[in-house]
Order: sequence, then C-alpha cells, then structure tokens
Amino acid sequence: AEPSAVPSAPATPGGGSGSGTSQPSAVASPAPTQVGAVPVGAPDTGVAPVASGKGGDGTALGAGLGGAVLVAGAGAFVLRRRAKARG
Repeated sequence: AEPSAVPSAPATPGGGSGSGTSQPSAVASPAPTQVGAVPVGAPDTGVAPVASGKGGDGTALGAGLGGAVLVAGAGAFVLRRRAKARG
C-alpha cells in the first residue's frame, strides 16, 4: 500500500461509534514518534538518520580517544610503579 500524504482521522476514544459526545482526556497523549505525512518533494526513506547509521562518527571518535587515554594512563601508572620499586 502506498503511503498517503493526507493524515487519517483520529480514532474515537473507547472504540465508540463517533456520536460526538466524547469528552477530552485529562491525560496528555504521548508525543508521536513518527511523522504522519511526508512533505511533497521530500524523500520518504522510512528510517531516521541516526537509526540508519549516519551521524555516529562523533561517538566512534570519542570512544577511540577515551580508550587511548585509558591505555596511556595505565601505561604511565605501571612505569611509575616500576621506577619507584627500583628506588
């Protein structure tokens, strides 16, 4: 089925027949997680940029630098202990 650019009508609360006497809910509805319609001319990829693997370069770089700092710190610690043991 091809997605439509026209949003669908909201469902009536409680599965009613749509008599128009329903009261608004006191509980706030959660924010939608996906866009209901794609603007004209925009590509409909169906996948968010972060979920598709794009934009993760900063995370990989940060993890790599963090690992390098950890290894350098451990090496410095070992060298200081050896130097202190020698006297």
